[in-house]
Amino acid sequence: FPRTDREFMDMFPNEGACLEYLIALRWPDGFVCPHDGSQEAYWRPGRGAFECKYCKYQAYVTAGTVMHSSKIPLTEWFWAAWLMATLKPGISAYQFWERSIIKKYETVFNMLHKLRFGLVDPNTRLFDGMVEVDETYVWGEKQPKGTRGPKGKVIMAGAIELRHREGKKKNFPDYYATGVRFRVVPDRSEESLAGFVYDAV
Repeated sequence: FPRTDREFMDMFPNEGACLEYLIALRWPDGFVCPHDGSQEAYWRPGRGAFECKYCKYQAYVTAGTVMHSSKIPLTEWFWAAWLMATLKPGISAYQFWERSIIKKYETVFNMLHKLRFGLVDPNTRLFDGMVEVDETYVWGEKQPKGTRGPKGKVIMAGAIELRHREGKKKNFPDYYATGVRFRVVPDRSEESLAGFVYDAV
């Protein structure tokens, strides 16, 4: 894994390097056709896919990823993912657009949205152990008439899972966060808030 921006750029200077990296991740022991199990295939550079020698099945390197069927160069996808993974505050679509070769802001916005969505674990586990829960108001669209809650604000519930830190560290608390959940709730009633807790913990 690259340690600096320079190492990242040296590791992924072009489309070919990005493809080679994805191929190594997908087939670390060499290509295997998912259709018939054959290990003999032709490389189709125009498609970015392997074509099985026997059944003619085409296995795309980016299939099943947010990059599949995208016209955006892999180098831009990799660069965006690198910045999202390494910058502590993350990066906004506007900030990446200023650094990118992509001309349309909307394209960059959708691209980063797909990357963020890809970071969500579909098999979300329930929190256990020590969990802190609270709710707060955040500014949002005006509430419709008859809805409980302040006008122009929405209520958000949050839960943070904590683990005890092994070994005392100076200037560090005894516990550290291992996960977080958020949900917009309709009101501060016991049903809404307890329902969030039961779904998260």
